[in-house]
Amino acid sequence: MKFLLLDMKQAVDDARALGLQHLAENRLNQYVQRYDALMIQGNKEHPMPGKQIGKRGAVKKSKSKNLADRFVNHKEGIIQFAKNFTIPFGNNIAEQAIRMMKLKQKISGCFRSKAGATVFATIRSYIDTMRKTGYDIMDAIALAMNGKPIIPLVPAYSP
Repeated sequence: MKFLLLDMKQAVDDARALGLQHLAENRLNQYVQRYDALMIQGNKEHPMPGKQIGKRGAVKKSKSKNLADRFVNHKEGIIQFAKNFTIPFGNNIAEQAIRMMKLKQKISGCFRSKAGATVFATIRSYIDTMRKTGYDIMDAIALAMNGKPIIPLVPAYSP
């Protein structure tokens, strides 16, 4: 699965570099067929464990079975990046956005007030936006402190 997803990512990157907006339909179908074949293979190699006699409740599944089930249940979300080039391959941007908040919370234990948390989140959001749009962070902070924050142009969303 790892190699399939990395192949799909490379195909998307190559197509994007050529200025294309989507993968060719037959190529996408080949990837989907490989995905489905891997899911069938995964379910054969990691079947649902049998119920043990004398034990009550749900049967505990292995970590590999849980992962295989997630790949089956979330197939559309997993391969969506290959269908819509505006969707990133990974979720690193989302993780980076919350990392500083969690770090601050871990070090301080908590925020003293909701207002303090809101101010912190506003400042972090502004810094992240400046970084992502290519502005010099220190210049952007200086302008904001002088009452003239940079308001970046947001490109229109195009599916």
